[in-house]
Amino acid sequence: SLMGYPQLSGMSTSSDLDDTQKAPLFGRTIPSDAGTAQVVVQYLTQTLRVQHLVVIHTNDSFGNAYASRLRDAAAELAVSGGNGNSHTNNDNDDQQQQVQQQ
Repeated sequence: SLMGYPQLSGMSTSSDLDDTQKAPLFGRTIPSDAGTAQVVVQYLTQTLRVQHLVVIHTNDSFGNAYASRLRDAAAELAVSGGNGNSHTNNDNDDQQQQVQQQ
C-alpha cells in the first residue's frame, strides 16, 4: 500500500494485483486480465466456434501474463493449441506460445 492510502485504477489490468496480501488496498474499475481472457476465449469458442488457438504476444511481463491467462481460460474450455511449445524470435523479442488444453 502507498502509506496506507487506498489505490484505485481504471487502467491496471494485471492479475498480479488481485493478490490482497501484496496489494491490500488496491481496487480497479475495469476487469483484470483473467476476466477479459475468459470472455475472449468464450467468444472465440462459443460464438466463432474456434477449436484451436495460438497466441502471439510480446515477451514482457504484460504479454506473458495475458498469454498465461488465455492459456488457463482455453484449458478450462477445452480448446486445443498443439503441443504447447513456445518459440522466441530474438530479433523483435516477440514470443509465440501455443495455448494447450492442460
